[in-house]
Amino acid sequence: MHIMETIKLHHLHPFLLSNEAEVIHIDQIRGLVLDQSVAYAESGGQLGDQGKISFKNGNTNKELPFHDTQKGEGRLLLLKDFPAIPVQTPTYHQLSPEHLSKFYVGQKVKVQVDFQRRLLLTISHSGIHLVLMGLEAKYPGLYSAIRGCSIKPEGARLDFSTDQKFTDEDVCFVQDFVQNQILLNKQMFVYQHAAEPEAWFWQMDDYIIPCGGCHLTETGYIGTVSVKKKSLGRSMQRISFTFKDYQIPEFYEI
Repeated sequence: MHIMETIKLHHLHPFLLSNEAEVIHIDQIRGLVLDQSVAYAESGGQLGDQGKISFKNGNTNKELPFHDTQKGEGRLLLLKDFPAIPVQTPTYHQLSPEHLSKFYVGQKVKVQVDFQRRLLLTISHSGIHLVLMGLEAKYPGLYSAIRGCSIKPEGARLDFSTDQKFTDEDVCFVQDFVQNQILLNKQMFVYQHAAEPEAWFWQMDDYIIPCGGCHLTETGYIGTVSVKKKSLGRSMQRISFTFKDYQIPEFYEI
């Protein structure tokens, strides 16, 4: 069965937290598909958004929570200068079976993303890019050794397939590097691939990597960071970071 894709408003309007939408498909296991949504579906290691979906129920508004957001199947994008990713996908908003039964195809609804959780995920995602920059300042080309990534509200981590065992000196170097970029309040940018509107790059200074996640516009919002290392075996190494004392950007739109 063909399912229309969800227009991903988090790409077009990254700091918009709510939008009007229409239900275009309901899957009893995977959830609710809307024609457009600000909710970020889990991808690239970043957890999917949570929030609420509201609709008219007679003369009153009813508001129901969704606990996760996942991508469905789409077209596999294959470009020489970009990782293979699915595009033109539906976004499934996952609700409890009881709540899912309240919706029908063609229904007009409003999506509202959990702001605090999205903010923390955005800080985590931006911060882990700075961590990677610091690592590559010491070990150029380490990006190609990434084998895992996890981006959560409380922080993020990267796993590398490498025989280079990270040292305490490496951790201090990376933490100092990241903190310095934060103190300098560097600008960060995202832009689309020329051949595909759903393929995005992240850039700071002359450092560019493929990434379509949620990001801040300046490093200064991140606050104070703590970087740690962990050996996962002879050829697998992990670097993680957490943050505190972050600032809330004023540009988010409810």
